[in-house]
Amino acid sequence: AELQAAAQSKLDKAQAKVQAKLDRAKAKLERARDKFERAKAVVSPESGLQVYISGTAAIRGEASLTGVGIGQQTVTTLENIEYLISRQNLRKHGVKVEKIPEIQIFRVYLKSEELLEPARTIINSRYPNVSALYVLTDVCRDELLIEIEGAAFTAE
Repeated sequence: AELQAAAQSKLDKAQAKVQAKLDRAKAKLERARDKFERAKAVVSPESGLQVYISGTAAIRGEASLTGVGIGQQTVTTLENIEYLISRQNLRKHGVKVEKIPEIQIFRVYLKSEELLEPARTIINSRYPNVSALYVLTDVCRDELLIEIEGAAFTAE
């Protein structure tokens, strides 16, 4: 019985060590995911603030917005972009900004041709003066229908 108890104690300690290693690896992976750059801000005296927006989709946290169709995915993607270039977000990342940069151009990736008109209608209604290039291709995640890149500038 003593031998069995000692063996169980050793097994429990080994399992605890393995679990601790797994927990550290999981935490490291989570930190690595958070380092994906969703946008890059460049500030210069000559050209003011420029924000280059990486491919953005209908994702909140790590979860894709699914089962809602192209309309809601487009609106959510635009909301994500608006947050990226918001005064609050830019200041949170150390970018001193008084005037919110204005979106100048979009590149819109769509999974299939029938998604083009609904997406274009929403984007044009929200951003009537912004040029957009539409590309039929795959997007960042299988369950998503749309992904948008862009650039926003302001002269301060």
